Amino acid sequence: GFDAAFLNERVGIEFTAYRAKTVDALVPVNLPASNGFLNDRIENVGDLRNEGLEGTLNLTLVTSQNVDWRVHASGSLMRSTVLNLGPGSEADPIAHMIYTGLNSYMKVGDPAPAYYGAWLITNPNDYADPIIYKDSLEKIGPVFPTKQFSIGTTLGLMNNLTLDGLMEFQGGFYAQNYTGYQSARRGAWYAC
Repeated sequence: GFDAAFLNERVGIEFTAYRAKTVDALVPVNLPASNGFLNDRIENVGDLRNEGLEGTLNLTLVTSQNVDWRVHASGSLMRSTVLNLGPGSEADPIAHMIYTGLNSYMKVGDPAPAYYGAWLITNPNDYADPIIYKDSLEKIGPVFPTKQFSIGTTLGLMNNLTLDGLMEFQGGFYAQNYTGYQSARRGAWYAC
């Protein structure tokens, strides 16, 4: 990566590219309740790769005795991949899927972790039990954001008042609506 400043540091640029490999990653492994415990156990189960790009642009628009106005923008693209989950996981990734909680799993070749579930409900408009087209676990997508972008500004007035504004976007991932799920289970929400 690099950092650079221009025009008496009124313009600043930062850029980073990274690729990291985690060996013997610590992962929460869900154990059968018949073992006597209901909680997950943290285990060293495999190797992960994380890679991405990050960039930031800082601009100083006005600098005077009474006004200091700055603008900044940043963005990042990230990707994680499960490389292996122990002996035999590369040859048979489905048999070596690790449940990490809340419908998320780790599987060789997929993001770490990713949501899995049934893709298609054939009767979505009926007030009835869902008829699921596929019973197998299908990958839905990553749990964590793969894209993040932000833009913000800082305005300082007379060394007494500072106003900050920030807009941020996160995307490339999936989030589950557990509020709706729990409310529907308790009858406090319309059934889905």
